[in-house]
Amino acid sequence: MAINTAGTAGAHAIQSPIGNLTHTPHGFGVAALLPWVMRYNLPSRIAEFAEIARLLGAGDASASDEERAREGIRAVEGLLRALGAPTDLATLGLSPDDFGFVADQALLATRLTANNPRELTREAVLEILRRGHAADRDWWGE
Repeated sequence: MAINTAGTAGAHAIQSPIGNLTHTPHGFGVAALLPWVMRYNLPSRIAEFAEIARLLGAGDASASDEERAREGIRAVEGLLRALGAPTDLATLGLSPDDFGFVADQALLATRLTANNPRELTREAVLEILRRGHAADRDWWGE
């Protein structure tokens, strides 16, 4: 029901070509991408990600909205790890040599990219792929 109501966005668009290359299940691919797409979208969704932190009981309630939003993303990542889902792209077997192909193919899924809260350009997708492959948890989408 959630997907039919809200639709899907960046993580699903980027996962399709990754799944094609790595033969990984769609859910694992989306899980591996989700923390990085959330980080990319952070500047556009601070209030929403801060609410995720509140709902998950993460972080300090007196922290700034932006810090709470970061804690929300960390909490989602923690849930994925607890479930045994991958939380980086190297685990999927994605090669950096394929980043350009993945970005080009992801942008063809215009129904999904248009639904992303922040514009997904080729450079943005490449940055998500680079940061997600390196598991750069200090990156916050700026």
